[in-house]
Amino acid sequence: MASRIRRRDASNVGLSNGLIIASQSVVVALTPWLFESGSDQSTFLVFWAVIFGLSGVLTGVSLEVTRTASRATRGGADLDSMTIPQFGPSLIRLGATLGLAAAALLAATAPFWGWRFFPTYSLPLAMLVAFGVFANATENAQAGVLAGVNRWSLYAQQMTVIGAVRIVAIPLAAILTQSVVVTALVTVLSFLTWLLVPALVPSARLTLGVKSDSPLPKTLSRVGASAGAMGLAAVLGVGFPALLSLGSSATELEMAAPLLLALTLTRAPLMIPLAAFQAMLVSHLAQWGAGARQALLRLSGYVIGIGALGSFAAWLAGPLVLAAIWGADFAVAGWVLACLVMGATGLALLTLTSAYCQASGQHRAFIAGWAAAVLTATITIWLPTTLELRAIIALFGGTAAGLVLQIAAIYRESSPISGARRAT
Repeated sequence: MASRIRRRDASNVGLSNGLIIASQSVVVALTPWLFESGSDQSTFLVFWAVIFGLSGVLTGVSLEVTRTASRATRGGADLDSMTIPQFGPSLIRLGATLGLAAAALLAATAPFWGWRFFPTYSLPLAMLVAFGVFANATENAQAGVLAGVNRWSLYAQQMTVIGAVRIVAIPLAAILTQSVVVTALVTVLSFLTWLLVPALVPSARLTLGVKSDSPLPKTLSRVGASAGAMGLAAVLGVGFPALLSLGSSATELEMAAPLLLALTLTRAPLMIPLAAFQAMLVSHLAQWGAGARQALLRLSGYVIGIGALGSFAAWLAGPLVLAAIWGADFAVAGWVLACLVMGATGLALLTLTSAYCQASGQHRAFIAGWAAAVLTATITIWLPTTLELRAIIALFGGTAAGLVLQIAAIYRESSPISGARRAT
């Protein structure tokens, strides 16, 4: 029987994950003040999108580690009795090995892709992306283990440490050095601050020995599928500015900082709360039984309502707010901001339907929805129009394609949640 999450634990996890995600928005929002050069601003924003887009891929590792750690330890019960079953590979070691393999591949191919994302500082930033992937893989593995064994207080502590370090150290590095490369180095080092928790909290060290509930080949297959699906989701999420850069000229990228900033700010009010509770939502949606669809509809209604109000507010006051805080150079037209908020609303709805598909065991629908969204967005960013219109069309078209596929799958399923436990 699944253990219930206490309200206090849910609040702590929500606040700590909220701090993690808010720290990302804060750093992006501060970027115009951290770097004097418009080129450095755009370069750092693209680096940020690349590293956290890849981090989204590794969230799939965390989700699968959560599932297998929960099964291997009976939701942490075996950890309490100090009898951890010896099944498959060590989950922390597995995360580190996968991260090292991915980092080696990225580093070896850096000369072929680094210049496309980073017109300046190409090789150093590409190498830092590779190192960041390794560091983030270890962080996600440990976070997944903590969630799987129901150590929510330790999980919240780990997320709080990472968020606090990131929100202080990254802006400080930029202010003191005015170097994109140094600031990027501090960014990737922040992924390793999870090591402070097992170093300072003895009970956290027990989780380092948790192993998979399955042999290595089966574990790798599940991790690969989960990471691939979350990677697709990350492309339209935090990685969208990097995707947009692929269809943009160097001249457009130099002038893109206001739009890249607006993209981040317009999605934060909806995506931060959703992302903060995503693991809990997926983990416990299956327990809602026949009421799961009704819960999905209710949550979708809230998202649409907030999105509609946000779009109106962005159209009415957004340009004035941007100009007042970041200066006239960062003003973006009201209609563009309103459309970006509506695009973010679609992204939030796709996140909700994806959570439902994961919980109900409809993995094909989950992957197909995000694949369709990314494919549509990738095609539309090459349209011969302005950068703003390409961004809006890609967001609207991509999320619409994904939603159509996932909603159709949800309503084709006769008993969506009852089969979820059998599917897993």
